[in-house]
Amino acid sequence: MAQPLQKIITSRYGGRNLPVTLVLPDGGRVPLSSEPEVEILARTWRGLKALAAPAMGALARAYVHNDIDFTGSARRVLAIAEGMVG
Repeated sequence: MAQPLQKIITSRYGGRNLPVTLVLPDGGRVPLSSEPEVEILARTWRGLKALAAPAMGALARAYVHNDIDFTGSARRVLAIAEGMVG
């Protein structure tokens, strides 16, 4: 994974202590907290774009189109997504 991309992700989400490890399309992993509970997988660069500027509609479309996926319960991931959007 390119260092600039990791810096952008960390600056965008790092201070929110989201219990997530973000898995990038190239396999790179970016933990956003010291104790992640779920993984959010950006399967495509389009999915990563949806995560870069998250809105619930964009995240839902990305999930339906298989551009992103996640581990864990949908309820927990929704709560985390609200933290990403806020």
